[in-house]
Amino acid sequence: DRVDAYSDIDLCAALLPGGMDAAEGAARAALRALGERDLDLCYVNEPNQRHLIFHLTASPAHTILDLVFYIGCGSDFIEGDAVERPLILFDRSGAVRFHPAAEQLAALNLPARRQALRGMLAQSSRVDKYLARGEFIEAFGYYRRYLLEPLIEALRLRYTPLHPDYGIVHISRHLPPAVTARLERLHQAVNLADLANNAAQARAWLTDELDSNSPADN
Repeated sequence: DRVDAYSDIDLCAALLPGGMDAAEGAARAALRALGERDLDLCYVNEPNQRHLIFHLTASPAHTILDLVFYIGCGSDFIEGDAVERPLILFDRSGAVRFHPAAEQLAALNLPARRQALRGMLAQSSRVDKYLARGEFIEAFGYYRRYLLEPLIEALRLRYTPLHPDYGIVHISRHLPPAVTARLERLHQAVNLADLANNAAQARAWLTDELDSNSPADN
């Protein structure tokens, strides 16, 4: 919900078939009226989806506009979700739909995700191999892949179970401050000794999370 000087702008619009080009034309005309652009990118251009990215030259560097058009589909959100709460400008056709949280949790199959995380943890010896070889870059890469990223998902299974795949997106807002501070320390390593210590802590924490009776399994 936070908006500050570093926020960008995300707009989504559900259109009727045949309306894609007209909608893009209207958006471009509106932007031309505001000033020159130094970023004009078509990120996705498919029959039923178009994702445009713009930045006005005179606007702050962080004010990037992501504009997404959809044909034949709407947007789905979860009732009572504190993480994703859309600001609906207008909805003439009922394109925005809300679903019960229990329905989303069942679809996500969170116990299967936890099992997959156990598989990642079981491969964390890859980190130890490169630590033993004294190869920091490789060890750090595998540390992120097999310990940090699974740990982040495990924490999301506990604290934001509706969004286990959000990774680091706004994670400092989604986790309790003490948890965030602990996780930040595990991202700090300047040498092999730091990395070995962090890997041991991350492995123990991830093991505890996966062995606990998390809300994700209830």
